[in-house]
Amino acid sequence: RRGIEVILFGAIIAAFEGALFVFVFSWSPLLLGGWPGLGPHLGLVFSLFMLCCAGGSFCFKTLSEIWSPAKLLFPILAVAFSSLFAAAYAARVNCMPAVLVAFLLFELSVGMYFPCTSALKSDVVPDRKRALIYSLYRVPLNGFALGVLLGVPSQTSALALCGAVLCGVAVWAVLMPSKLAQRMAD
Repeated sequence: RRGIEVILFGAIIAAFEGALFVFVFSWSPLLLGGWPGLGPHLGLVFSLFMLCCAGGSFCFKTLSEIWSPAKLLFPILAVAFSSLFAAAYAARVNCMPAVLVAFLLFELSVGMYFPCTSALKSDVVPDRKRALIYSLYRVPLNGFALGVLLGVPSQTSALALCGAVLCGVAVWAVLMPSKLAQRMAD
């Protein structure tokens, strides 16, 4: 039973962190493609991303006093996939300020994601196999990111695909709180 949890949790990690890699490679070319005058201000944009990431970490700290990390994972994934879909759509209609706002929301979800999954890994992944499993989690993550970056022709399509994959793994995040609670009770 625990083995399937470890595998499905790995799918969540691969999807989210793979989407993050795609975002890292896509954000500046996408913004500059529709907003050429932004070039000298990319440092400011990156600073805003880091501010949102820090804000997400603070949000997680505050919300985790009320809800468990397992219950917070789905809302975090929902913000992530919604923001990637929004960014892809806004880029297609060439509304770059909306793309930037969507990217800032994605970075907020990134700031919440890492402390959340760090807490969950200690519950899901067995201690004596932790190093091996964490290393194995990197294989599908890198495969997904490379597949999207090398195989998807446009950045907007890549972001939409990442959003769809995150939406798919979010289903497991809905089931995770009950699975963890059941295992803790056994």
